[in-house]
Amino acid sequence: MIPKSKIKEIIDLIEGTDISEIEITSDKDTNKIRISRLNHGANPLPFSEGLRVPQTAAPAPQPAQVAEGSAEKSDSTPELLVKAPLVGTYYASPKPDAPPFVKVGDIIDVGQTVCLIEAMKIFNEIESEVAGKVVRIMLENEAPVEYGQTLLVVEPV
Repeated sequence: MIPKSKIKEIIDLIEGTDISEIEITSDKDTNKIRISRLNHGANPLPFSEGLRVPQTAAPAPQPAQVAEGSAEKSDSTPELLVKAPLVGTYYASPKPDAPPFVKVGDIIDVGQTVCLIEAMKIFNEIESEVAGKVVRIMLENEAPVEYGQTLLVVEPV
């Protein structure tokens, strides 16, 4: 179980931000909690007033999933977007001295690890849900990343 003191610490860290919901997974005992702010919008409540903590253990955490979207380039070639499934810090490679997971021009497959996103000292492998050629990498190494932010632009091949 995640200690209440840790939950309070997380709430204090995100107080005053635009974050309306956060999900936390504990790998040790596979507990998951979700903290939501009620009435998030024009007049949000303080985060602690919207605290919801499930009383029972949640199912085991699932691997990070990457959302896909599509956009149209000016020449009508469809592009697929690999988006961040969580908030954190973007890492292009598994170690500082290692080569990046992907580079512009690489062909990637569904399920291939494309980067890491570190959140709360946990490094989450981000796998692609699309296949194709990487045409743009939208972030620099160690850049902060928001939920839903585009990580890669991929062109189907």
